[in-house]
Amino acid sequence: MAKNVNDILLNDRNLQIGNICFQWAHLEYLMMLTIGSLLRIDEDTAKIVSAGRDIQARINLSLALANHLNAPKDAVDAIKELRTKLQKEKILDRRNMAIHGHRVLDSNDARGELVEVHFGKGKHQKISQTNETLATLGKGIASSHKKLHEKMLSSGVFKALNNKPEQIE
Repeated sequence: MAKNVNDILLNDRNLQIGNICFQWAHLEYLMMLTIGSLLRIDEDTAKIVSAGRDIQARINLSLALANHLNAPKDAVDAIKELRTKLQKEKILDRRNMAIHGHRVLDSNDARGELVEVHFGKGKHQKISQTNETLATLGKGIASSHKKLHEKMLSSGVFKALNNKPEQIE
């Protein structure tokens, strides 16, 4: 039995939103590993230190630790690049809109919907979102954490041994 176009679009939209959640959780996890690695503590302790901190607080803490502990320049630069990308591309705001926004069909675009949040930046603004814009956001988050992970590995801040932080060499 063939599905109608609206069901297909909704299923894809839900997949894209799920991907954004997954990619964001992985970014938060890598920032927790970065904090733990810089402090030279085990992963469970790093989870305690990172708990309750949003991504911006984790980035700020990581950057402060990296500077204070004289981490390799590549690691410091990777954290700064992540912070800049999130701010410049408004990734946090776009992620919050995608995940927490209230959705209504867009009468001007059958493939899209209007999304509104009731708190924070963009409060009460209706923004058009399509599956393509959601997919682009998910890819942007994924490329951010991939680059961070590569730089943390290559700089020696953490190694790929069971995905646990190790001491800086």
